[in-house]
Amino acid sequence: MKKVSIIFLLLLFCASFSFAQNNVSGPIVQSPVYFDVSPPLRDMVKNLPAHTETSWKDGIVKNKFNIRSKPKAAAPGGLTDPNLQTLNGVAITDTTMVNFDGNSNTEGYVPPDTHGDVGPNHYFQVVNCHYSIYSKTGALLLGPLANNSVFTGLPNNSNDGDAVVLYDEQADRWMFTQFSLPNYPAGPFYQMIAVSVTGDPTGAWYRYQYSFTNMPDYPKFAVWPDAYYMSMHMFTATAGNYAGIGAVAYNRTLMLAGTPSATMVMFTKPSTDEAFGWLPSDCDGPFPTGNPPNYYLYSYDGATNDHLGIYEFHVDWATTANSTFGNFLSLPVNAFTTNMTGVAQKNTTQVLDVINDRMMYRLQYRSFAGYSAMVCNHTVDVTTSQAGIRWYELRKTTGAWSIYQQSTYSLADGYSRWMGSIAMDSSGNMAMGYSVSGTALFPSIRYCGRKKNDALNTMTIAEKGIFNGAGSQTGANRWGDYSALSCDPVAKATYWYTQEYYSATGSNWKTRIAEFKFANTPVVATLDATGVTCTGATLNGTVNPSGLATTYHFEWGTTVAYGNSTTTQSAGAGSANVNVNAVLTGLVAGTTYHFRVVGVNADGTSNGLDMTFSPCSAAVITTAASGVTMTAATSGGNVTTDGGSAVSARGVCWATTANPTITGSHTTDGSGTGTFVSSITGLTSNTTYHVRAYATNATGTSYGNDLAFTTLCGVFTLPFSEPFNATTIPSCWSQVDNIGAGNVWQFGVITATGPPVLTGNYAFLNSDAYGTGVTENADLISPVLDLTGYTNVTLGFSHYFRYYAPSTATLSYSINGGTTWTQIQAWTAS
Repeated sequence: MKKVSIIFLLLLFCASFSFAQNNVSGPIVQSPVYFDVSPPLRDMVKNLPAHTETSWKDGIVKNKFNIRSKPKAAAPGGLTDPNLQTLNGVAITDTTMVNFDGNSNTEGYVPPDTHGDVGPNHYFQVVNCHYSIYSKTGALLLGPLANNSVFTGLPNNSNDGDAVVLYDEQADRWMFTQFSLPNYPAGPFYQMIAVSVTGDPTGAWYRYQYSFTNMPDYPKFAVWPDAYYMSMHMFTATAGNYAGIGAVAYNRTLMLAGTPSATMVMFTKPSTDEAFGWLPSDCDGPFPTGNPPNYYLYSYDGATNDHLGIYEFHVDWATTANSTFGNFLSLPVNAFTTNMTGVAQKNTTQVLDVINDRMMYRLQYRSFAGYSAMVCNHTVDVTTSQAGIRWYELRKTTGAWSIYQQSTYSLADGYSRWMGSIAMDSSGNMAMGYSVSGTALFPSIRYCGRKKNDALNTMTIAEKGIFNGAGSQTGANRWGDYSALSCDPVAKATYWYTQEYYSATGSNWKTRIAEFKFANTPVVATLDATGVTCTGATLNGTVNPSGLATTYHFEWGTTVAYGNSTTTQSAGAGSANVNVNAVLTGLVAGTTYHFRVVGVNADGTSNGLDMTFSPCSAAVITTAASGVTMTAATSGGNVTTDGGSAVSARGVCWATTANPTITGSHTTDGSGTGTFVSSITGLTSNTTYHVRAYATNATGTSYGNDLAFTTLCGVFTLPFSEPFNATTIPSCWSQVDNIGAGNVWQFGVITATGPPVLTGNYAFLNSDAYGTGVTENADLISPVLDLTGYTNVTLGFSHYFRYYAPSTATLSYSINGGTTWTQIQAWTAS
């Protein structure tokens, strides 16, 4: 990814650019200009990274971008997206298995062009202009070495960057490539491609060199059944003028076999075409059946017709002249703009490049039963100063591609999210990694995700951090150019992500490599036993396999230690609840039995809640409390079976402790089976109670499930005071809007350091997020105060506020139950 002056390019081209789907030039067929087989990479000459190619890079990688004029006036276009996501998803269990530093800037180039992929046993990472190979536990196996050391011994072997590495999982091989510009700015230019001889990337490689008349800038590669496909931006020799966009297919079958004559087929489109920044479809998992074309996709920010453009590349290796590139499809999308020019950073006025003129790596493809899917992303404006990530899932059955879901991801914290990479696992779940930065946040690395059956157009899994940056980039605006999110080919539902960060302002960039997963453990629920007799019962539950092959069984016994298990059964591998059950016999009448459902899959074990039943006892279900006031509530239950003898009494019992019994407070609400309603009275305000239904027959009394509810607070009158003498939240006070880790009010003696020295008890919020880039907030709300008859009220209190930019402490009141608040006082200084 290389750049000449942005301003120069815009002045030169904007006046004459018009975009259309012009005719394609091609097919152009070429053979490699060089081929050989290398010794094992681990035994080759160890060329260490060195700052040598200053004629090309000059320290700043010269990716040529923003070469197209902007047809749409500057506007906060992201805000018009009906699927703009500003709220964080729900936090779920995730597992970050490894998280370690990758390559760093040893050559003085900006940006790193961070790229990598994962295989069964290795993670292979490349940057400008070196690589390293790691074990999947993070141990360095080889490197850092100069990228062109993979091609040691080849002619025209210049270490010029834009390297890409891919793992071809269907062949268990690796593909490594970078361009070589030995005569820059004159041509010819070369694309160096190596394919590993085995699945070991430290072993031998088949090495190919292909020649190009125009410079093949910003090359992106993809694995497909019939070829390794490449996209590129073309620039003329010497003058460096934009010459259009290209698509190239390299004969994968011959390259995997190490055949010297592995040809390439190329199509190009002229500089006047709207297509720019397109990506070829990169297949994860099993290849599609038949002989489908490869799909090239780009985004277009039009004056009135924002859309995705898709071309089909079908290569015919038997008769290359019959290869085709066409069948154009335009898919209208939610409106967006891409006029924002820089992402803010903490503690500097230097902004970072948004690179919002193209698709972000990669266009991932997967085949599922009955349909195919592709996921992709690009950066858009949310406001004139905040960037967000527009992401898409496209689906295809027997017809054309269509947009299945789309959204702009931009949480309401004022930070920009950009430089994204998205992927879908074999269960249809997604993860998306990206950079995040703002005036109060150093550039950091985060990710989010969604499960297959979650609400559409939403990243439902809450944002999580991989690494918090501790510095900003100064002196250059280029950032990342791209990042790489990959699915582990052998570990289901597992993702690997690599991206850059700074450990301190003014230092050199570093990179991070992390492996994580959203745990797809089964979701289970124990349900009431049914068919209870004097000697048997049916145990019930539900199991959601979460997309993985799952088994279930019930544990049961006379204590919560259980001691017995039913036969293990399959719950399938779907993503919906499955009703499950097991029949018990030979039980003892009048004995209380405990049971729970247990689900097991490759991601772990889930246990349902404990339930009980008694043979020959009545079975009863508790009704949740409703109509709760300060002193009363309504509950009840449903006697589903009498256990073989008539139910003589039924009702509910309650207490402030769990599992109340009829020896305490209870109602009597008739007899027999069926539903009943119970009125609970004499309660204390602002108190949590437990309630459960009961039913008595000749065997004894049995109970339903324990449910909790809290009575309402009273309305307080003046004078009102609260000394905060307790160590817990006072009665009828509440907390809301708790944002940030550990961000809750505390009560008691302040132990935090720093002036002034405070004595006595306080309500306090130790929200020291300074320098962490974490948004924090928490509100402490008093109970309702009745001010009827008052025209003036005085609030008196002691307070201490220690200021960290841009923090604020406020005092507000509400007269409509907290729907709206009126500010009385704000503190913005210590």
